[in-house]
Amino acid sequence: MDGPEARPQTGSGETGPIGDHCPRCGSTDIVAGLRFNQNVEVGPFGISYTVLGFLSAVETLRADLCRNCGTVTRFYVKNANRKWSMR
Repeated sequence: MDGPEARPQTGSGETGPIGDHCPRCGSTDIVAGLRFNQNVEVGPFGISYTVLGFLSAVETLRADLCRNCGTVTRFYVKNANRKWSMR
């Protein structure tokens, strides 16, 4: 199981390849890979893609979060190589 992981704190405030500081407060205390949860009545939450030409599935939407101010610094999916549903 892969859960959130704390990014190393560099203290430099410089942006790394995927951004290692918060654009709002400058903190480097960023938690990476938080998954969105949903209520049972709501159904799947994420981005739909096609499987086997006619079935659809949902790729979990993830976020990186600044622990200092609560800003979501990035939304993303782990596997971007999908046949994304446009409907």
